Amino acid sequence: DLGRACFATNGTGDILGVLDLRERLAFQPGLSSAFYRLDEAAADSPIGSRFRDILDTLVETAELFGATFILDPVLVPGQTSSNGTSEAVANGTLGVLELNPNVRDLLVGSSIVPQDSQGPDGRSTSLGLNSYAALIAGPGKYTFLSGTAGGGYVITRDLPGDDELEKLPLTVKNAVLYGRSKEHLLASNDSLRCDTMGESGRSEFALCGVDEFQAYVVAEVELIRKDAAAADAEARAVQNVFLDDLRNEVLPLMRKIRDLLTKSGCGFLWARLDALHLSLCHDLAPGAARVSLLLSLLGVAALLCTFVHYKVWRHLKDNKVIGQELERFEQAYAEFTVKMQSLQEQR
Repeated sequence: DLGRACFATNGTGDILGVLDLRERLAFQPGLSSAFYRLDEAAADSPIGSRFRDILDTLVETAELFGATFILDPVLVPGQTSSNGTSEAVANGTLGVLELNPNVRDLLVGSSIVPQDSQGPDGRSTSLGLNSYAALIAGPGKYTFLSGTAGGGYVITRDLPGDDELEKLPLTVKNAVLYGRSKEHLLASNDSLRCDTMGESGRSEFALCGVDEFQAYVVAEVELIRKDAAAADAEARAVQNVFLDDLRNEVLPLMRKIRDLLTKSGCGFLWARLDALHLSLCHDLAPGAARVSLLLSLLGVAALLCTFVHYKVWRHLKDNKVIGQELERFEQAYAEFTVKMQSLQEQR
């Protein structure tokens, strides 16, 4: 695969893709962009530019809705939506009780404050105790001890009693049971968890009522503000050291990964190989063939010249040798003639 990617005509040239590394290294551009924005980000608050606004909103919400509790019954184990009971289960809930279908959606979601109030979402409205009492069995039949309007039977944490409830229609009875639960929550001083943080840093169990719970929620938000300010100061104290270490450790790595992503392509190899092929086959090889032919011809010409030169030299050499031999022969012949003449004269 790597060979086809690098040396094929239609090869991708993507070495990292062939090795299944490109997707694994795809984080580099985003991380590098964020890394180079570290100095800019370091100027921002460590806890976030909007954190203080969010805390202010949270404090305001805690003050407005810290004591807002709405009726939201849930099924308990072994109960269906129609088998209501006047006995609370272990966790204090009555479960889902049957209510008048005409007013059920109004009763469920009602609050424990006297007047109707707007919900935290700013759009919904939760009925207060006064409106809830008017919907139980009609206006003037019931009112709440903690309410501010209405007339009739006053609902408290214990009243109407169980004997009285048995005489009421089921839907009215169940609505009154929910009403008694509201009053029980308002009168109780140990229905809600208001755990505090001890000096040892451990949570200490504590119970409280509705009013204390609202103050507890506001105090908890203030603790968040205080801890956030401390965290902000600690972060500013160490962020320069952290940034320096981060640059020293991460920046070289990011550069290496960037080089891998940008410089590991091999698509150029095919072009270079093709250029080498063209140079060898179309330029170098024909030229080498012509040079070889010319050198061969030159060698033949040199051989002929050498042969001719040799023949001339041999001819000249032979003539010289013959001339010297003739001279020696003539000299010897002259000496022989003189000797012969001398012999003839002696005879």
